[in-house]
Amino acid sequence: MLEAASAPFSIRFYLQDPLLADELDDLLGKIDGPAKALVRWSDAKKAGITLDADASENRLRDWLARHPETMQRPVLMGPDQAIIGRPPEALRPLIDQHRP
Repeated sequence: MLEAASAPFSIRFYLQDPLLADELDDLLGKIDGPAKALVRWSDAKKAGITLDADASENRLRDWLARHPETMQRPVLMGPDQAIIGRPPEALRPLIDQHRP
């Protein structure tokens, strides 16, 4: 989708290169919603990882830093906004903003 739009992008494989706490803070500051929106709850449950969905933002951030495999993907991050790419069409507004 990004290539088809000729939008500039880089890819971060955060399972191999997990986000640091300050990078997660930056991401969470750009997402339109709470930290729990970034959690793939079904994957966490399958892996036997438990966390209360009502946990604090800081606790969720720390949890995502320790368990990046449970973070929603893909996530498209722009200078001022980040969007979870599920469904993929959700990415369109941010892609359109950054077309050359």
